[in-house]
Amino acid sequence: MPHGLVGPANVIQMETVLGQEPSPKAYALALDHLLALIKVFGGAPLIADPLRPDGLASSLGQMCLKRGLVSETLASMEVDLTRPEAELWKAIRSSYRPLISKGKRIFSVRYLNRDTLDWSLFDIAAELHHRYVDQRTPLFRTRAAIAAFVADGNAELAVIFHGQDPVGFILTLDEGDVSAYAVARYPRDSGLPVAPFSLWNAICRRKAEGRKWFHLGFADNESEKLRNISYFKSGLTDIYRYRHFWRVAESG
Repeated sequence: MPHGLVGPANVIQMETVLGQEPSPKAYALALDHLLALIKVFGGAPLIADPLRPDGLASSLGQMCLKRGLVSETLASMEVDLTRPEAELWKAIRSSYRPLISKGKRIFSVRYLNRDTLDWSLFDIAAELHHRYVDQRTPLFRTRAAIAAFVADGNAELAVIFHGQDPVGFILTLDEGDVSAYAVARYPRDSGLPVAPFSLWNAICRRKAEGRKWFHLGFADNESEKLRNISYFKSGLTDIYRYRHFWRVAESG
C-alpha cells in the first residue's frame, strides 16, 4: 500500500490498491512506519482521512485514534479547473484583474519542467528565496527531491522576469488530476503585481494541462500573518472544501 503527496507538501494520503480498501493490518503497518519516521526525522505531516457520508470513523481513523493522533478539519481553498476560464476570471477578486492584466504586459516567464530542464532557474529561485525571506534556510532540503517530481512531469517551477531581472517564482506540484500551490517568493514592497500574476498564470497552465483541481492552501486565522496569506489566496477562488486530517499531538 503506497502513500503519496496530495495537495500541499505536508499532506500524506494513504492510497488504495486497485480501488480496494486496505486491510486494517496494512493500515497499521503503514501508519506505524510513518510515525516511526516522524519520530526519527521530525516534521508534522497531516494524514488525509476523508469524512464518510454516514459520519462513522474509517478504519484509518480508528487506527489514528488508538495511536493518540489528533483529529483536525481544515477549510481548503480550491479552484475548479473544469470551469471555463471566463468563469474562473469572473470568480477572482475584482481588484486582482487589473494587476494580472498589467503583469501580462510587463512580465515574461521561464519554466523548469519535464519538457524544459533549465536548472539555472532553480538556482535563481534559491537566490530569490534568500533575498526575500531567509538568508540561512535552504529553499528545499534536497534538489534531488524536486528533480524527481520534475522528471515525472509532476512539478513546474515558473520564474517571473521584469525585463532581465528575476523578481519572483512559484512552484506547483501535481498528482493525478490535482495541482497544488507549493511555494512562491516575491517582493512585497516593489509595487509589482508578481503575486497575483504568478498564481493566476499557474492556475491557467494547470487547466491547460487538463488538471481538474488547483489547491491554493488551507484558510488559517491563527495569526495576522497567516490571516493575510489566506486572504490573498482566497481572492483567486470562490470555493472552500472541508478536509479532514490526523496529526501527531504536540508534546507537553
